[in-house]
Amino acid sequence: MPEMDEPSRILKPALQDPELMRELLLTLEESQLSPRQPIVLSLIDLGEYLDRSSSDVETGLDFLLTLELIDGSGRFGDEGWIFRKLTVKGVQILDRIRESGDWEQIKRAYATRPEISES
Repeated sequence: MPEMDEPSRILKPALQDPELMRELLLTLEESQLSPRQPIVLSLIDLGEYLDRSSSDVETGLDFLLTLELIDGSGRFGDEGWIFRKLTVKGVQILDRIRESGDWEQIKRAYATRPEISES
């Protein structure tokens, strides 16, 4: 059972690094298999590919799973993470943030929200 502060452990870094969330969604979209099957992602390899630490990648994946943007089982072994697919909600979000111009506009809009900028 997750600790009581688990959502805040996942949410705070994700809000501080929205670029990682976008990068993960774009990368995961490319990683999906058809038909959808679980794949074991190497946190180390994915971290190197994204120029991030494996712990940052794991936190980001946990956040995407918590928000139901991806489907998967989560942590697998010491350095793996089981991913199955982007959810419908994940695809919808990705479609909105795929283009860098749209993404910059969304980030600017959220940066002006008091509850976001004060975090």
